[in-house]
Amino acid sequence: MLAMKERKGASQNIAFAAILVAVIAVFSLLSAWIPLSAIFIILFIPPLSALAVEYCERKYAWLFLLSALGVSIAVTANNYIDTLFYVFPGILSGFFYGYLRKTSIPISLNVFFSSLLSMGLNYLSLPLIQAIFQVDMISFTLTLFHLQETENILYIVPAFIFSLSLAEITISHLIIEILNAHLHYQGRCETKVALLYPFISLLFAALSIGMAFLCPYLGFLFLVFSFYFALAGDFCFIQKGKKIHFIVLGCLFIASFFLFAFFYSSFPKDTGLLLLSIFLLANDFAIAPIGLQYLFEERKNGEANKK
Repeated sequence: MLAMKERKGASQNIAFAAILVAVIAVFSLLSAWIPLSAIFIILFIPPLSALAVEYCERKYAWLFLLSALGVSIAVTANNYIDTLFYVFPGILSGFFYGYLRKTSIPISLNVFFSSLLSMGLNYLSLPLIQAIFQVDMISFTLTLFHLQETENILYIVPAFIFSLSLAEITISHLIIEILNAHLHYQGRCETKVALLYPFISLLFAALSIGMAFLCPYLGFLFLVFSFYFALAGDFCFIQKGKKIHFIVLGCLFIASFFLFAFFYSSFPKDTGLLLLSIFLLANDFAIAPIGLQYLFEERKNGEANKK
């Protein structure tokens, strides 16, 4: 298959990079001419950037990046707005994800930081678009979906942008793993780092609940952060759990239902869903001991082997 091996030499690298740039140019053109298509097309642009870093030599990967940015601007001369808000962040975040793959950083953190970068780039493009085109992209997008009259809809905008960015990077990861024929997340799990995930999720879940009264925008964003790290921790440790751990988890979930129902009405309007963090707290309190027990057993076995 064309994309399953690293390119060697100038001709192979340039040819592969040119193919990827051409596909990005097509996607950019479609996003500029077909209304709303950019929201869906952008899901496939970061994987193309990641493929360039994965399979091209470094200098040709940088050549791809510059070419992709330049060509996407050239083919969307009639509509730079979608290019600045969707295409550029997609190209850059996919490229960043690809380069982090070359380091020792765990995949789960790579995906999170790359998604965070994509979200940040989207927000950085907002004042630029506002200054050049006098267009408020958030209001424009809400109007397209007839959501501009929905009360407090802006609360979930940061969480939605991050979730879209997370979807882009996750697709990039899955595509590269499949092409490399080693789609084994657990095998890539960094256990010592992953031990922190339930505690990171706990922190974001607690912040999410607190932000309901201070800054709901951050509350919903922290809720998504917490869910991500809770899921990452589950992937690494839930299969190592014992019967008692799952009994505790079940009891905590049942208690969470009652707490959710009891406190929902006391939260400010349109922020009650932040109480979903209670279920994440329950999950984290059950998963964290599994990880700690696993680490203890690993150390114990290591000391026994040394003897």
